[in-house]
Amino acid sequence: MSHTPTGPVEFEDRVAFVTGTSRGIGKALALSLADRGVRVVSTGKTVEGHDRLPGTIVETTEEIRDRGGESIWQEIDVRDEESVRSAIERTVDEWGRLDFVINNAGAIHFGNVADTPPERFDLLMDVNARGAYVTTHAALPHLTEGDG
Repeated sequence: MSHTPTGPVEFEDRVAFVTGTSRGIGKALALSLADRGVRVVSTGKTVEGHDRLPGTIVETTEEIRDRGGESIWQEIDVRDEESVRSAIERTVDEWGRLDFVINNAGAIHFGNVADTPPERFDLLMDVNARGAYVTTHAALPHLTEGDG
């Protein structure tokens, strides 16, 4: 029998694993969760900054800590099952639990079918669809152990 929450979601002392926190929506979600007392695992591929796309998972973790929150960062590639599985296990080892997974990592391509080579399509599907599945699959045993 599944458990359906009947009241407001409790955030304090929960642990969230958020993919794609270097910038944009993922970073905003990570900061918002941390502001509500959630311990945030900032994940993604960008560990070192570069001019083309500003922001890193390390900077997101540092900003959370500067605001008084708790965060760790873990470099992952959601296309790599072992990378994700290992990061989930390190999360549980670090904080003893996992309560939320936010699959935000994404690859984008602006173009029509004629301008989209098959290998670009494969990248989009690997990151956007399969990556979300791999992350959720790896986290599920820990998510079901909790009270949420």
